[in-house]
Amino acid sequence: MKKALILAAGLGSRLQHRTIALPKALVPVNGEPVLAHQLRALTGNGVERIGIVVGHAGERLVEFVAGGFPGLAVEYFWNREYQQSNSSYSFWQAREWVRSEPYLHFNCDILFPPDLVADLIRDPHASAIAVRRDVVLADQMENVAIRDGRITRMSIKSFPEAVGKAYGLAKIAPTEAALMLATMEGHLAHGNKNENCYGLIRQVIDGGAVFGALDASHRTLYEVNTLVDLDHAETRLAAELPAAGPSRE
Repeated sequence: MKKALILAAGLGSRLQHRTIALPKALVPVNGEPVLAHQLRALTGNGVERIGIVVGHAGERLVEFVAGGFPGLAVEYFWNREYQQSNSSYSFWQAREWVRSEPYLHFNCDILFPPDLVADLIRDPHASAIAVRRDVVLADQMENVAIRDGRITRMSIKSFPEAVGKAYGLAKIAPTEAALMLATMEGHLAHGNKNENCYGLIRQVIDGGAVFGALDASHRTLYEVNTLVDLDHAETRLAAELPAAGPSRE
């Protein structure tokens, strides 16, 4: 698998002062921005083409990649309406780029090691999402039910059959990407730009789309959505992720 898309347009408002002038993807964790951890994990697995959807403070993100990862083949897609839209609309900006071949699909606030990317690429399902079963499930997270290694239901409401939480780390095949884009086109026809991108995945799974569940329990896989998440990452990840040099920010 040679390409990956990172959704990095949002305001990151739950990180408060950390993202006033900085894109969420550049918030430092363990000595380096989240994006640096992600790009190293990707290039370490032979990913040669990377697309990044930018919006809030996007120029700073472009400058960071140019200075920190010279020579990396990156294509940028701009969500100019990032203040009035959600991640599905960011995904829509890259619609032609994701149609033709399988790709890795990441939220910009996810921390993960290279070996988890390798396992995702090797997962036997054409499309798959990393899932942790070792978390306490609650509303406002991607609760999933799983049968025979396949996600059968996903909801931001907890439900009795749920056994794990899906994270913003996935691979998506052209068949499922086409279903997601068709679903988004329907939303746009009604003026809706505020669907979460994983909301599209929920809807296509409800329609029968096949997404495997890559079990990432007890692995280094964290979200950095809030200041509490950031503090957790700073105190827990130093021993889990490769040592980083001084922050470039």
